[in-house]
Amino acid sequence: MNNAREIISMFPDTIKRNSPFFADLRNTCELTHEVIKSKTYVPWLQFYEIRPDLGAEISIYPLKDNEHAYSINYISGTRKSYVSLGLIKDSTTSLLISTIFSKMENNWKLVKLWVYPYKIMNRDAIDWYYIAKQHYQNGDIADAATSSGLAMALLTPAGKQWHYELEAKIEEQNSEIVSTAKSVYKFPYEVGQVWSSPSIINVSTAEYNYHYYPVINYVSKLAFQDTSKLSRECDSMNMIIGSIFQGMDYNNQFILYKASNKEPKTDSEQVIQFRLVRASPANWYGR
Repeated sequence: MNNAREIISMFPDTIKRNSPFFADLRNTCELTHEVIKSKTYVPWLQFYEIRPDLGAEISIYPLKDNEHAYSINYISGTRKSYVSLGLIKDSTTSLLISTIFSKMENNWKLVKLWVYPYKIMNRDAIDWYYIAKQHYQNGDIADAATSSGLAMALLTPAGKQWHYELEAKIEEQNSEIVSTAKSVYKFPYEVGQVWSSPSIINVSTAEYNYHYYPVINYVSKLAFQDTSKLSRECDSMNMIIGSIFQGMDYNNQFILYKASNKEPKTDSEQVIQFRLVRASPANWYGR
């Protein structure tokens, strides 16, 4: 069912009367409705639970004896509850829609609804954890940091109700990688090997051509009306990017660049930007 009003009507009156929560809930339902309209929704897993006591703490283990093993944990306010998981897929991302229903008198009522990313490029948090681990062992710190960031972004696809068995290891590794990256890379980093001396301010990730690649965010001293010079500056930086960030040229088919006329002090500060894409100068099939 993809109707925001009908979804909202399924919640019990006690939730609807909670104005701040209900406002967020309504926004979530409407957002989910818009997302489903343009993407493919696939039912995934359903669980029906009956417990003798009200307020029972319920843990479901859909996947055991597997490195991707996880549990779904919640407290049921009624004896009967029902958990449904469904996926919304597009070319790069899978969103998980998680719902919990409780049997109240003679009616099933929707009491919980979450929509979070579950997979990126068909890889979940565990997959990205191992990719980050391999990069880190190779000394490719920048790629380890971006891969670990994706693992963290996918760690709780059903909010606090979802726990991977490797959750603690993922968080521990991420802390170590972030700490190492901060000690290895000091930003802003002036690229003296490039004739215009741009300054790299950070590295992030973004989608390009149905894939996720690193983004080199940097400040350029050039006039942004001169796109030809900006392009040549990017070419020069791309040729030596592997000497700044070990392995980045070998690990990625493309590298994205985002030039700014100044470093923004806040997320809302307006800056002039110029975005470029470059094929990796190295053999991108990897080492």
